[in-house]
Amino acid sequence: MLTKLVVSNFSPEMAVPMTVKMPEPMTAPMPRAVRDHGPSVFLRRCSGFSESRISLSMDLRARSWLARESAPYLGNKYHES
Repeated sequence: MLTKLVVSNFSPEMAVPMTVKMPEPMTAPMPRAVRDHGPSVFLRRCSGFSESRISLSMDLRARSWLARESAPYLGNKYHES
């Protein structure tokens, strides 16, 4: 009995899908100056003078808004002078 030997380039390993190991993405360390320190550090860095100026500024804006909202509309034809 004569058998025929077939030579091929086919390899059983090629039929199995290969998984490629991907490295974890690298993130650069964040510098200390850029990190979020939160409100406690922010308030500690501000002096009392700065805090009072911020408060006065917010009060001024609120009062100017209120004045605009409560001012009589002069373009109203029913407005009596």
